[in-house]
Amino acid sequence: MKNNNEYCIGILFSLSGTTALIEKGQYQTALMTIELINQSKELGVKLIPVVEDIQSDTLTAAKMAEKLAKQGVWALVGPYTSACRKAILPILERYDLPLLYPTQVEGLESHPNVFYCGPTVYQQVLYHVPWLLEHLGTRVFLIGSDYIYPRETHRQLKPLIKRYGGEVVGEQFLPLGSSEMTKALKMIEKAKPDFIFSTIVGSSIVPFYRQYREFGF
Repeated sequence: MKNNNEYCIGILFSLSGTTALIEKGQYQTALMTIELINQSKELGVKLIPVVEDIQSDTLTAAKMAEKLAKQGVWALVGPYTSACRKAILPILERYDLPLLYPTQVEGLESHPNVFYCGPTVYQQVLYHVPWLLEHLGTRVFLIGSDYIYPRETHRQLKPLIKRYGGEVVGEQFLPLGSSEMTKALKMIEKAKPDFIFSTIVGSSIVPFYRQYREFGF
């Protein structure tokens, strides 16, 4: 949808559901960026945000992406999870629509319609892992939310941990939105790791850290 120098931009983030805790910040940043662009006299364009709440759900993400595409938006910004990103790829292809994906990414994907703005897993952990193993110890427990990004992160972490002399002493994945951490914390207690590498996302983050503290670690 373009009118002279005006461009409608579809904003696809979860303003409700389990990952809204994180995505609301991305949503606010997208709106702030659009406002700054609109204030720039040098650029000479006006961007109009068209917002849809994808509700932390892959089917809703695809539905809202197609709705925006049919409305004629010039580009999409979002979402947060890899699962939602993959869900809207067919929409991008069908309408030849660009997507600005602002989140870190697991890698192993290249798509002509997607601008991957965040770092890959390997770029993030390549230097973290040697430092953690040297300064905190070699016994590592991996815990994450059960979807694409955490699982792929753990898959890439394991050989890196082994390469630098570390050992994965346990691993657990939690359902998205999970708030009961007792089983996972008992596994951690039994494994006695030197440190925990967490890829927990969304609304599960707060209960995990609260119960972790209550557990006496």
